[in-house]
Amino acid sequence: MPSSRTSFSSLLWLAGLLWALLLLAAPSRPASAQSSLPGSWQSSCFDCPHFFLDRTPQSAFFDPSGTLHVFYGGEQLYHAAAHDTGWTVEVVDATLGAGRSATAAADPSGQLHVLYLDAGGWLRYAHQNGTGWQSEAILPLSLGTLPSLGLAVDPLGVPHIAFRSDIDSGLFYAVRTTSGWQTTQLSTAAAALCHTGLALDTAGEPHVAYTTQTGRLHYAHATPGGWIDTEIASASSSAALALDTQNTPHIVAADQENGVSSLVYYVADQGGWRSERIDALTNSSTRFDVRCPSLRLANDNTPHVAYQLDLTSVVYLPGAQISEVRYAVQQPDGWQVVVGTPPYNGTAPSLALAPDQSPHVLLAVASMQLTDLHLTPNGWQTDLVDLGGAPTGPSLFLDGASTLHAAAFDQGTRQFLYYRSPLSPDATYSTLTERTVFLPSADASLPTQQPQLLPPGIRLAVDPQQQPHLVSSFPDRGNDLLYHTRTDLEWEVRPVLSSVPTCETDDWDIAVDSSGLLHVAVSNQLGVFYFASTDFFGSYVWLDPDGSQPSIALDSAQHPTVAYANTNSGHPMLATLTASGWFTQPLLPTLPIADLQLAFDGADNPALALVLSDTHILLLRSTLTGWMSTTLDTATALSGPIDLAIAATGVPHVIYYAQAGRQLSYATLAGDLPVRYPLDTLAVASPAASLALDRWGAPHVLYEDAAHHDLNHLYWQVVWPHSVYLPTLLRQ
Repeated sequence: MPSSRTSFSSLLWLAGLLWALLLLAAPSRPASAQSSLPGSWQSSCFDCPHFFLDRTPQSAFFDPSGTLHVFYGGEQLYHAAAHDTGWTVEVVDATLGAGRSATAAADPSGQLHVLYLDAGGWLRYAHQNGTGWQSEAILPLSLGTLPSLGLAVDPLGVPHIAFRSDIDSGLFYAVRTTSGWQTTQLSTAAAALCHTGLALDTAGEPHVAYTTQTGRLHYAHATPGGWIDTEIASASSSAALALDTQNTPHIVAADQENGVSSLVYYVADQGGWRSERIDALTNSSTRFDVRCPSLRLANDNTPHVAYQLDLTSVVYLPGAQISEVRYAVQQPDGWQVVVGTPPYNGTAPSLALAPDQSPHVLLAVASMQLTDLHLTPNGWQTDLVDLGGAPTGPSLFLDGASTLHAAAFDQGTRQFLYYRSPLSPDATYSTLTERTVFLPSADASLPTQQPQLLPPGIRLAVDPQQQPHLVSSFPDRGNDLLYHTRTDLEWEVRPVLSSVPTCETDDWDIAVDSSGLLHVAVSNQLGVFYFASTDFFGSYVWLDPDGSQPSIALDSAQHPTVAYANTNSGHPMLATLTASGWFTQPLLPTLPIADLQLAFDGADNPALALVLSDTHILLLRSTLTGWMSTTLDTATALSGPIDLAIAATGVPHVIYYAQAGRQLSYATLAGDLPVRYPLDTLAVASPAASLALDRWGAPHVLYEDAAHHDLNHLYWQVVWPHSVYLPTLLRQ
């Protein structure tokens, strides 16, 4: 009597036969037609941090209840609010590219208002309406330069704005009325630098400070008889304005005179304008530029200022730029300037005074981190508001226990990311159980070479003990490939190519065997090389001086095979390590290979996926009678890289990009017929993607959405029973 296990297998085979018969009975279709697999493609956000690397000025302030608010943007318009339990972040405008030059304020009731620019160059105004945010477009502005925005809200909750149009260099003031925005032009030659200083007096009348293209500082205010505009002094940067309790204007602006750059404070008095120099730098080896000053007045009218210094070295490391944020407060004996120890490197500062009059300086640090720098009785403290990021170049691995491992490089923080998450029985995951960051060069003793214009990248493999092995390329490390391993949660790093003559690495691939030994294939201008992790500081094998685009895979006996393209002959090549050494063979006549990937099936049959002349996707499979060639796609604008995975049953899975790298596509075989699926159409080219199969043979794709700076996870959600997977059944 057959066992229950045998009966269940027979049922699965019969179910598979039924699927095959249904397909054969269906009307004939072109080879490129799509097929209905049992299940469906599912998509989820894998790692989607906020992105605000393109820093433009943000706005920080305390509302009437004493809550600190921050508005900032770049990818989207974000609003962060400080609470006792930490910061909460919401998206005010999810439109891609919204939020540049955001400036915001609260009205007396605590409702929030924000003025900003969207990706199309439109000036937009948004405010809270009780249930969420309501946004409206005001008018189009040019994206050529920053629009120099200003916003203030009167006691009745009416917004007043100031903005510069890059179309005609005009500076405008506008107030929102029941019939729309009432606009007045204040200048025809305003400069475009950070924000325009705008404040309302106790009567609700507007006051504006701005700089001109000819380097002059102006102050304008509305009167019953019209606007009065006064020229104050020379200036080289945007101006910040605040009104004290007596409606007296206070202004800070940058100036440069006789080669001395400085930040100057102006206050109106009966005799005109009184000025004081806040900060200056006369070091001839450094150029000193003040940007984005932010001014607040305490309850006793004491001025507090935060500002950005762009320091450009002239002598040491010529052209090296450092953006440093400083804070200054007026004291009876002069201005006290706080430079940080070390200096607070960052950009686009915004200053707010808490109800206890302690200063808070919001700044974006170099690692794409929005930080609240605030003064406490114990000194200056930092508080993380938002840690942005832009993961790119993902590498995906699924181990035998169906645990998902991934790695990527973060363009925002310039660090590498490692992820781990077990999959549920339906091949999905609920949340990442691990997301760790490790530095590109944790070992300071490693030699650092001059940066090259190389894209950062990482390759990932996982051993049977679920320990990750990664090999990375990082521009700041020059030509080095770095090998990252982890013990507990500590990452170790050492160079890979220390024994190869210095030559720019252009591609590499890795595999790890059952003993945890890492195998690496790498190409540079000297050809294709092979390493094992025990020989990183010793010998290497030079496989082909004309090789490029290597891909490495291990057979069931853990023997490495390296596939690559011979740039001289155009042949796809296979180099296999045998008992007597490396055996190399060409596979086909000359082919215009743009990229390739190697994989083995469960019977140790190798297969190659190739991009040919950016117009064909070709699959080569080894059979008993020789190599079989199948064209998977003939799109006209294919873009590498390509990735290949083969199920134990021999079913191939291929991902690639079509149409200039914007259409992420998937291809497989139903029998010997190719089946293609468009997975995602992206706003911009995103050539980084990685493919892996789970233990049920279902494909998982990790790819970058370069427009949104996110990593996305696409996976085939199988249906019961898991082994009823159409391409598998057709192969049986």
